[in-house]
Amino acid sequence: MFLFKKGTAVLPVLIIVFYAFTGCKEKSNFAVAYNGIVNFVQGECFIIDGASEKPANPGDTVSQGMKISTRSDKALIDIYIDENVIRLSGKTELEFSKLFQSSDGTSEQVQLNLVKGSVFSKVVRKLAKHDEFSIKTPTAVASVRGTEFMVEQDEQKASISCLDGMVAVKDIQTDQEIIIAENEQVQAESGKDMVKSQIDSDELKAFEIIRNIKEIQADISKKYEDQKKEIMEKVDEQIEKDREMVEKQKETDVQNIENIKNETDKKAAEIGDAVDKNIDESTKKVDEQMKDVQPDLKDTAPDIDPNSF
Repeated sequence: MFLFKKGTAVLPVLIIVFYAFTGCKEKSNFAVAYNGIVNFVQGECFIIDGASEKPANPGDTVSQGMKISTRSDKALIDIYIDENVIRLSGKTELEFSKLFQSSDGTSEQVQLNLVKGSVFSKVVRKLAKHDEFSIKTPTAVASVRGTEFMVEQDEQKASISCLDGMVAVKDIQTDQEIIIAENEQVQAESGKDMVKSQIDSDELKAFEIIRNIKEIQADISKKYEDQKKEIMEKVDEQIEKDREMVEKQKETDVQNIENIKNETDKKAAEIGDAVDKNIDESTKKVDEQMKDVQPDLKDTAPDIDPNSF
């Protein structure tokens, strides 16, 4: 689980694209592509750009032509597009078909292609006349002006549910269009007319959980910060214990060295004393032997006749 601060996700990264903006009369008005920014990631979520893909992380940018894929059932990813947010649930694949605005800021085009799965959209800023924020499925297109709505796509049909405001749903094959309001939904299935109905209570409860995911994020974030703080406290405590152990070991080592030195000095002194004693004893014996030898030398002195010379 990762979380990216919302404040950094509000301003899109602008990239000039060199083609004329559709519907603009002035030649100097260009289309300006801008990026969605990943704000929150939980589970296996990937960003696909052509033939390459990478795990999604908070702060990553998503631009026109890229896809988001959530692989696990409990995966969840939030992407901010300007002030608006889209939230993909598990086992979902979504393509950013259009993601640009006019260079003069008078028109904004966001078109998302839901291949499978479910996506919740919260369009905070009211769209202007020439703006577009739509989600396309294989059977229908849901367009809004400012609302909260859910689009789900399985193998056979699409289900569009409005949680706040109004949503225009258009059947791709027949061009049939239905406007749904708060707590209403419509299903679009190939070969069948779309029919508007009320969202049942169980679905509303499920949608409310998704709508209020920020509270869940905040709770997860708090638990993460608490765990992080607890881990850091344990790390600091272990560092202090290790430091005390090192200091104690240093003191022990110093004492051991002092003891060894003292013991060495003592041994050296004992050896020195022993050597001196041996020298004294040896000298004494030599002196005694010399005394014994001197009388013998007197007795053996030769007789010399002075008249013989």
